[in-house]
Amino acid sequence: PITVGESAYVGTGSVLTMENTQLWPLHPANVSTRRDDHFVLFCSAVGRPDLAQSGLYTTTAMRVARKAELVPQLRDAMRRLTTAELTRRLDEAGILNSVVNSYATMAQDQHVKATQAVAWRSFDGFDGPLPICNPPGATLEAAIAPPPHIGEHSLQVLRDWGVGDAAIQGLLDAGAVFEPGLGA
Repeated sequence: PITVGESAYVGTGSVLTMENTQLWPLHPANVSTRRDDHFVLFCSAVGRPDLAQSGLYTTTAMRVARKAELVPQLRDAMRRLTTAELTRRLDEAGILNSVVNSYATMAQDQHVKATQAVAWRSFDGFDGPLPICNPPGATLEAAIAPPPHIGEHSLQVLRDWGVGDAAIQGLLDAGAVFEPGLGA
C-alpha cells in the first residue's frame, strides 16, 4: 500500500522523497523505504547488500544526494527479479511494497476485489459488462448508474440554458438536436 501523500509520485521513474520518505518506482511495483533500516533491508532483498554497507548511502540525505549513481544500480538489481520474486522478497523483509497493475490486471487484484472497488455492469449498446469504479463510500448502485443515451437530455439542457421552445423546435426540425422518442 502507498500512502495518500506518496500516491502522487507513483510511476514517475525517479527516486522521490517527501520529508523522510523514499518511494522507489520499480518494474511493475513500488517500494517505500521510510527509515534508513528499511533501506538496508531493501538492498538485501534485491541482492545488493553491498550498497547499504558501502557507507555512501547510509542516510536519506546521502541517498538523495547520490541518486544519479544509486538509482541505476537498484534498477539493474530489480530488473533481474520477476515481479513475483521481488514482492515475495520485499514482503519477507517487511518492506512496504505494492505491485502497480495494468488496467487489465487491476480488476483482478485481491484488494480491489475485497473492497469491491470495481464493479462489472452491463449497459445497453455494449456487448459485455464494463468495469466501473466504485468510489469509496458510494453505494454500488449510485456508482454504476447507467450512462445517458445519445440526446437523452438535450431538450432539458437547452431549456436550462434559456433556449425557448420555438428555437428548440427549429433545432429539432433541422436535425441539429436529437431527443430519443421524438424521432430523428
